[in-house]
Amino acid sequence: MIAAESRTKTYIPVVRAMGQSGLGALASGLLSAAATKILAAAGGPAALATLTTLQQLRQVAVVGATGNGQTALVRGASALRGVEQTEYLRTVLCVFGAGTGAVALGMILFQREFATLAGLGVRASYTIPWLAVVVILSSVTVFASALLNSLGAIGRLAGLSVIGSAAMMLGAWPAARAFAGGNGNALVGLLIFASGVSCAVAFKALLCFRDQLAGWLRGLGRWWDSGAARGFGAMSGAMLVSGLAASGTLLAVRGHITAVQGLQVTGQFDAAWGLSMNQ
Repeated sequence: MIAAESRTKTYIPVVRAMGQSGLGALASGLLSAAATKILAAAGGPAALATLTTLQQLRQVAVVGATGNGQTALVRGASALRGVEQTEYLRTVLCVFGAGTGAVALGMILFQREFATLAGLGVRASYTIPWLAVVVILSSVTVFASALLNSLGAIGRLAGLSVIGSAAMMLGAWPAARAFAGGNGNALVGLLIFASGVSCAVAFKALLCFRDQLAGWLRGLGRWWDSGAARGFGAMSGAMLVSGLAASGTLLAVRGHITAVQGLQVTGQFDAAWGLSMNQ
């Protein structure tokens, strides 16, 4: 009887976490689908194609900036204790900071190359430096989300994904209308708005764990540990390669469609792809 009660107590938190994650993913998917439909209706296929291309380029940049290391960060932070945990988190923070800074600087200095890579063309290169702001905010959110995950705040993490998708949906109509009216920065402004909301919400969620975070940041240990860096690289290396391959392939396909058939057809492709993935 005692063993059965013990197993029940063990299962309840797992089931609760699964339910929270599932409901969050469902709500986020529905909101993303709604944002796609609003954008297509208000701005047409060209607006949808441009936004999705910017999002895909952002995804590739964030994967490179963070080493696609969110899972590696969660695993390391959850498995380690004491000074080892502190040094691991600090080391990964340094890796994220250096990678994000390098990628953002590259986007500013080589904006024409990034625009060409995405299939947007040289004329749209002025949007790339603003997209670097989105990459910085997204990298911060990735790190904060990993901390929330390692702290067991699954409900707050699910809420974060919902709020980010809701921000995209709320901003989709005015951004699409502004883009259709000739404002080329309207869509990257939408991404900055949604990323900023997600980043702010993530920081607010982390404030509930301020004592533990203060211990990680002010406790004993070094800010850079070679062993922790190697451990992080060993876990994130394969995910970095696969993440770049997956994101980069879709970006290349979209860029090819844009170059051959234009933004209208790319927008139709993006609508079909986005709705089918969300549904």
